[in-house]
Amino acid sequence: MYLETAGVPWAAIAEAIEAVGADRILMGTDASWGRFELSIEAVKRATSDSRERDLIMGENLARVLGML
Repeated sequence: MYLETAGVPWAAIAEAIEAVGADRILMGTDASWGRFELSIEAVKRATSDSRERDLIMGENLARVLGML
C-alpha cells in the first residue's frame, strides 16, 4: 500500500512519514492545472530529511514502475 500527497496539508504528510515511512509515500498533486510548487512545498515542510524528500518526490514512483 502506498499513500500519496495530493490535497493534504504538510502536517498530514509528516504524520504519514512517521506512521508508514517515507518509502511508502508517492508525490501527488490534485490536478495537472494546479500549482505544483505548492505540493513540493508541502513535502519540504513535512520533512527536513533530504533522503525522505527524494523518496517521496520521485524515487518511490520510479521503484514502483521498475525504473530503478
